Amino acid sequence: RQACVETILQAGHIPAGMELFAAGSETQLETIKRWIDSSDVYMLLLGGRYGSLDPKTKLAYTEVEYRYALEKKKPVFAVVMSDAFLDAKIARIGRAVFEQDNVDKYRKFKKLVQSKIVKFFDSLDGIKLAIFQSMIEIDSRYNLEGWVRGNEVIDIKPLISQISALTQEKDELKKEIASLRKNGVKQSKSKRTLKQFELQGTVHTVEHWRDMLTKVLGIFGEQKRFKDPDILLNLNNNRATFFTFDESKVSRPHKIPLTKLYLGTHQSPDSFQRLTRLIVEAVGLPASAFRIIGELPNSKVDSE
Repeated sequence: RQACVETILQAGHIPAGMELFAAGSETQLETIKRWIDSSDVYMLLLGGRYGSLDPKTKLAYTEVEYRYALEKKKPVFAVVMSDAFLDAKIARIGRAVFEQDNVDKYRKFKKLVQSKIVKFFDSLDGIKLAIFQSMIEIDSRYNLEGWVRGNEVIDIKPLISQISALTQEKDELKKEIASLRKNGVKQSKSKRTLKQFELQGTVHTVEHWRDMLTKVLGIFGEQKRFKDPDILLNLNNNRATFFTFDESKVSRPHKIPLTKLYLGTHQSPDSFQRLTRLIVEAVGLPASAFRIIGELPNSKVDSE
């Protein structure tokens, strides 16, 4: 195992073996799975023994982690002791190098392992050669992600600051909506009359959201901002047609002054507001060139 660790380091990779982990509150399998998830490649060193069993699955911890790596579609390879090497170990330390209690499980596991990338070794130098050869094969077949140095990580501080600012803005808007509700101003889903809006520094008074949109279109028409009809046609989408040359294609058509285009005026208050803002930006004006000043409930509708 030490030869494996040294060889992986020499190959420019980072080993993560169970013997390197400190004891903690996690179970052995939780630790194994967490490290497999974080790794690019799973390597198995298989000798003559099956290993201790997981009480839940009744399989060796080694087989459980190997199967987990396969389940997670990790690149896997094994370096396996040759029979000659095992025989030499038997001569040196006895039959303990072979599995005694779970022989059938060991044989089935070994058969599974040999169905993937396997290199056999009969010496410590053979282990190193087998790992180098296997890693070359893995590198050529998979796009390994690896880990990066701390100074190579993308700086997310600007993103955090932006998220914080947006969160603050959202909270302020919630407070503003709550205040409007408290003061009796309904949201745009209800039927309301509109009183005033400002465009390019000039305040205009109208009765309805529809009138606001047609008023803006009339002003821009007189300013000859619609020389290219695509400016308005591009605001159409797959779900709705707002502008068209054929008035029969829209409901309640309104002729846009000094153009051949028609606007469909059968829309919700939200659509009128949203479309007005889009038109302002489409003609090249900043969003600040337009703002809604006042809106009041439609007393007639509300009384009904």
